Amino acid sequence: MHKKESMGRRAGSRAGILFAAAFALIIPLLSGCAAPRDVAQVQPEFTPLIGSPTALVSTPSPASSTADVPSVETPSVEATGTITGTSTVTGTAEVLPTPSGTPPSAFDGLNTFQYVPSGKSLVKRDRVQLDAPGPNAGEDEVLLTITGPSEIITGEGDSRIGVLTYDPVYRQWDLGWTSEVVSGTATPLLNTGQKDIGGFNGGDLLRTGDPILVVRTTMDDGAARLHMWRWNRESREASPVTKSDGPLEGSDTIFEADLDINLMDIDDDGVYEVVADNLSDVQIWKWDGNIFKLEGGR
Repeated sequence: MHKKESMGRRAGSRAGILFAAAFALIIPLLSGCAAPRDVAQVQPEFTPLIGSPTALVSTPSPASSTADVPSVETPSVEATGTITGTSTVTGTAEVLPTPSGTPPSAFDGLNTFQYVPSGKSLVKRDRVQLDAPGPNAGEDEVLLTITGPSEIITGEGDSRIGVLTYDPVYRQWDLGWTSEVVSGTATPLLNTGQKDIGGFNGGDLLRTGDPILVVRTTMDDGAARLHMWRWNRESREASPVTKSDGPLEGSDTIFEADLDINLMDIDDDGVYEVVADNLSDVQIWKWDGNIFKLEGGR
């Protein structure tokens, strides 16, 4: 009887010890929940909304309370988080001021060298009239012939021509059109304003009513080449003039010669021919109203 009572007391004492230990573990947890949360630990949750203009939206955590947490300034980036492909950029386009007063001469202060690429040379600058003739013709254009070394050390030099046009409203010059790059070093050609001494560049050489722009180049082996473009007054651009003895598609725009090549009106009908001086003969291309055809050699 005494033994059973002793065992009952020991069992009760052991249960008390276990309850005290469990209570000791629970107290820190309860105290942690009751203590104020550190402000630095309160972080908003970000929910991405794909396809929405406001793609990142701040959503407070349900477990957090704003009653005992000081307000935290939300970064402005959250309002415009993601820029989508359909975003519209708004703003006011820059409007150039319109000059007033008596306009100066268009050619006063014109600096053509600002239109010459670095490493290239200005071979010739010509004043040409590319508008329709008559009292409504605008200011003269400027035809630039530019040449220079090739970007590849072992390659040929390259050349091109460009047209500067004058804007009378804003009183400034613009590089309105440039040709494609052609091989060889350009040589100067006289313009149509110097017709009395053989000038033709920029003139109506084919009697089509359209100005013809020309560049002649010399290759490293001494061969000569000639390229022509037909100016369109409406589009303010030029397209290449072709010859019949090129590729099947008739897109060959290169006139070649062993020694020299030129444009000249050999039959005095107002329509210029291409004359090539070769080692063995002279080749002549005549204009048929649409293309240059090789007439043969002699």
